[in-house]
Amino acid sequence: MTNSSKGLISELTAINQKIINGLHYRQVLDYVFDSLQAYIPCDRISIALLSGEILTTHWLRSKFPVNYINVGYSASIKGSSLQHVIESKETRIIKDLRQYSEEHPKSPSTKLALSEGIMSSLTCPLISRGKAVGVVFFSSGKPGTYTAQHVEKIKELIKSLALVVEQGRLQKFYDENQYKKKLYSMITHDLRSPIGVMSGFLDLIYEEEWFSQLEDKDKEIFSVLRRNCDSMLELVNDLGDSGIYNDQFKYNFSEVNVRNFFSDVAHNAKIMASHKHIHFNENISKEIPEVLIFDPLRLRQAIDNLISNAVKFSKEGITIEL
Repeated sequence: MTNSSKGLISELTAINQKIINGLHYRQVLDYVFDSLQAYIPCDRISIALLSGEILTTHWLRSKFPVNYINVGYSASIKGSSLQHVIESKETRIIKDLRQYSEEHPKSPSTKLALSEGIMSSLTCPLISRGKAVGVVFFSSGKPGTYTAQHVEKIKELIKSLALVVEQGRLQKFYDENQYKKKLYSMITHDLRSPIGVMSGFLDLIYEEEWFSQLEDKDKEIFSVLRRNCDSMLELVNDLGDSGIYNDQFKYNFSEVNVRNFFSDVAHNAKIMASHKHIHFNENISKEIPEVLIFDPLRLRQAIDNLISNAVKFSKEGITIEL
């Protein structure tokens, strides 16, 4: 085994150790670029990941100025030689990019690469769980840089880079999830205030002298508003305590009188439907037990959503049946 081969194996071991130690994937990739200079000729290394038929550059290090094919650059692989690289999972060597451009004049990416000083390239598919998820581009400012020997040298490196890419995707997923979790927490916190204000004003209305003089049907509207306001506040508090991102929804199961439950649901629905001149019928089977155990808040949310959609998307004169 040559000293060069031993040195490359040593570098691969170091790369894998950095992955195991949980070093940020971008730091690992930067180390790869710096450490490989002694073993693999490259003036630029970039990694592009596939989404459908679109290949997008996610990381890049270059000795040349980068003006066009930078991080975020995207191009379709459909009908291109890169599509063959992805589908066949075979490495591609372009010894002379200028000649390749003359043979493939419709490739805008090739022209951009030439304009940035790239004269030859080695393209390797990134394989994860048996599927090509992207490619690694090794690029040189000189023509004829890469040979089949280089392909053999970097086989194990490509496997390590696939692990780095997976680590990067997990890191991105974690970062986005943390951001969404924080945003979600802020939203639930901000919702408590207006709901609390509405609830407070409804309490004041019940104490007003004019309220006692209202007809029963008008009082019932305020009663519905109050119950829904309390349900919203309970839901927001519940979500704030557990959170959908923790997958820890709290369910408050209790014995519920089924007929009373559905009767209350139907009563509110009839009020809602009447304003659109929609008929609402309640038809609860006698076979349903008198008492069942469930979370009335959660079930109420589901049924109310179904009913409100039915009312919203129905025309006047339609009959909705529960």
